[in-house]
Amino acid sequence: MERKNKSQRYGIRVITILAVFLLASLTSCKKDSVDDISMKSLAELPSKHSIVVINFWATWCPPCLVEIPYLNRLHKQRPDVHIYGISTDDPALGREVFKVVERYRIRYPVYMKERSSKDESNREWYQTVDMIPVTFIFKDGKLHNTILGGIEKENELTDAIDGPSEEELYAQEESEEDEDWSEDEEE
Repeated sequence: MERKNKSQRYGIRVITILAVFLLASLTSCKKDSVDDISMKSLAELPSKHSIVVINFWATWCPPCLVEIPYLNRLHKQRPDVHIYGISTDDPALGREVFKVVERYRIRYPVYMKERSSKDESNREWYQTVDMIPVTFIFKDGKLHNTILGGIEKENELTDAIDGPSEEELYAQEESEEDEDWSEDEEE
C-alpha cells in the first residue's frame, strides 16, 4: 500500500514538473509576427480614447522609421494619448514588420492593415491612405489634424495634438482673408 502511495506521489510530481515546464515554455514563446487589423476595427480606433494618434507606415520607408522614436517618446510621456501604428506592408511581410517593431523597440500597438476591397465608393479616412507616412490625430472621435509625410521635429506631433484643428486653422485663414479684403475695399 505504501509503495502504491509513493508511486502516486512520484507520478503527481512528474506531472506537476512537466506542467510547470510546459507552462513556462508557452509563456516564454515570443510572437514573431504582427496581428492584422480589420477595416471595422480600424474604423473604431478613433473613438476608443479621448486622444488617438494613428500612424500609417511601412518597413521600407525611411521617413517612417525616422519618426518612430518621436512616437515612442510621446507614448511614454503622454499617457493621455493613445498611439497605434498601422503597417501598410504586404501581409506576407508580417515577420519583417515584427523585426522592425523589435529593432526600434516600438512600445505602442502595431498592426498590419487589412487589404481594402476594390469598392471605391464612400471611402472612409482609413481607406484613403495613398501615401506614407501619414498620421491622423483624433480628439473625441473626430479628426483633429493630419500630418502628411514624416514627422521631422519633436514638437511637430505635440503641436498637432495640442494646437488648433485643421478646421480652426482654415476658419482663421478665411477670417484673415476677409479682413484683408475689407481693408482693400476701404482704400
